[in-house]
Amino acid sequence: MRLGWFGSLGVHVLIVAATMIAWPRESPDLPPPSAVVPVDIIDTISDVTNVSAIAPPPETPTEEQTTPEGAPQTLAPPAPEAPEAIPDPRQKMKQKERERRPTSLDDYQRLIDRSKKKGADERPSGPTEPGDVTRPRVGLGTDMTMTETDAINSHVQRCWRAPADQAYPERLIVKVRIRLNADGSLAAQPELVSPRSLGGVDPATRVAAEAAMRAVRVCDPFPVAPNRTERVNAVLNFDPRLMAGSN
Repeated sequence: MRLGWFGSLGVHVLIVAATMIAWPRESPDLPPPSAVVPVDIIDTISDVTNVSAIAPPPETPTEEQTTPEGAPQTLAPPAPEAPEAIPDPRQKMKQKERERRPTSLDDYQRLIDRSKKKGADERPSGPTEPGDVTRPRVGLGTDMTMTETDAINSHVQRCWRAPADQAYPERLIVKVRIRLNADGSLAAQPELVSPRSLGGVDPATRVAAEAAMRAVRVCDPFPVAPNRTERVNAVLNFDPRLMAGSN
């Protein structure tokens, strides 16, 4: 019995010893190790990075509007013409008045020359109708030619401020004698002929006489013919009735 126990123990020991012994095994064939490549570290870094620039996006081709051959072209309607400006009739009247009114001795000379060309036959011989009077006139004596009379009439009316809206305007007629040098300047102070003096006259007559004397002084010198060699002696007739219908 004891012998069998020892025999069983010996068998187990052998089994354990067999498991602890490493039996040589055949290992599979492995490839040989590859060669090691050395790597060098670069000390310097380039200042400019060699990076390709980003390419710009491709341009989209613009489609040109083309008109097919033979197709009718549409023309834009013509612009409406601007209406012509209508001139102001009042400006026309003012312009005509400026053109008709002489402003210098040369203008008066041209007026005299035109009057000479027309001749004395073209002047009306009959009395002036009341409706034809449109501006004040100054009557002169017989010591001047007709053309010089017209020139002085146009000249004096620019300086005369006749009394208006007065009762019995015939009593406000003033006559002033003037004496002019050959060049048209006053050779002496103007002289009242009617009324002969301002003493004892009514206020309205005094105002009319002062306005006539003032007009003579303001209008000095007067336009006369350039070929005149003698002095002028004339009487100016300031009649406020000739202001009727004038502006």
